[in-house]
Order: sequence, then structure tokens, then C-alpha cells
Amino acid sequence: MAKKKVKRKAAAKSGPSKAAAIRAYMEANPEAGPTVAAADLNKQHGWKISAQYVSTIKSTSKSSGKMRRGKGGVDDLITAKKFADNVGGISNAKSLLDALAQLVD
Repeated sequence: MAKKKVKRKAAAKSGPSKAAAIRAYMEANPEAGPTVAAADLNKQHGWKISAQYVSTIKSTSKSSGKMRRGKGGVDDLITAKKFADNVGGISNAKSLLDALAQLVD
């Protein structure tokens, strides 16, 4: 017997998304923790969001999809590539770095 299709109600777009509201709240109140933020947003909008959800949105909005720069980032890869090219290839670069590691230790 075939399963019946369930009709779902379309979500009403009456305001910003929960994630957008969380980001805006955290920008306006950077010192507020996830528990306080969830409580305030639940009061303001009548939602039932958890502190864990606020924490997740907060942490993902920090990265914003960009590749990080600095330690192990794009700049370091470019520098390593230039170094390898200057010393005659990756195998030579590895040998030199191993020798350097022995000197430093």
C-alpha cells in the first residue's frame, strides 16, 4: 500500500530568520552568553530556541566561511611554495626543514 503524502504548512515569513535574529542580538550584546541570549530571544519573539542552538549559530557566524589566515593559512602556504621553489623542490625543502628541526631541538 502506498504511503499518503503529508501536506505541510508553509512557514510564514513575518520577520527575520532565527539565525539572523541571533546574529543581530549577539552583535548588539557581545557580552551576553548563549543562555541569556536564548532566554531574551524566546521572550521577544515567542520562540523556543535552546542555548545550544544560539551557541552553534554564534560559532558558525564567526568563521563566515573564509579560509583563515595566519598559522596554516593561505599566506603560509604561499610562503612555503616560494621556499620550496627556491631550494629546488618539495623534497629538498623537507630535507632542509628536517635538518633545521635537529638544530633547533
